[in-house]
Amino acid sequence: MFGYLKEIVKKADRMRAAERVRDFMIWQHNNALDCNTGEMTDEQMSNADLVETTFLRGAALAATGWFGLRDYDQALFLINILGMYKGLSYEQASRELMRTILDEELERRASYVGYLSMSQYLTNRRSNTFSNSLAELQKACGNY
Repeated sequence: MFGYLKEIVKKADRMRAAERVRDFMIWQHNNALDCNTGEMTDEQMSNADLVETTFLRGAALAATGWFGLRDYDQALFLINILGMYKGLSYEQASRELMRTILDEELERRASYVGYLSMSQYLTNRRSNTFSNSLAELQKACGNY
């Protein structure tokens, strides 16, 4: 009986974690759109998308720690979050996740900022301190 209850709690934690990441990313994405001051080239749009995906990866990693997901659940959680957020299949999300890992400089910056921003969000909800983290990061990476 307790094994069954533990599984329900684990699923609930994964669902709550996924919901928090989704809500956080929608908030960040909308703020980034509001900060966009003009037209972007195709290259800038592609780079902004990669920054957002890497930022999302950092946010999802923060959620795995916050909600106590086990290490072997993290990869699947990241792929599922990415697939849910961007409407990708498992294979597409896996490739997109690998694309974020291959850019080491972006990985250090965007993933770290996503991690810190998500941690702050989970602690204080919609704090103004980190409300434009994604937008500022995209600007710093030359997208606007």
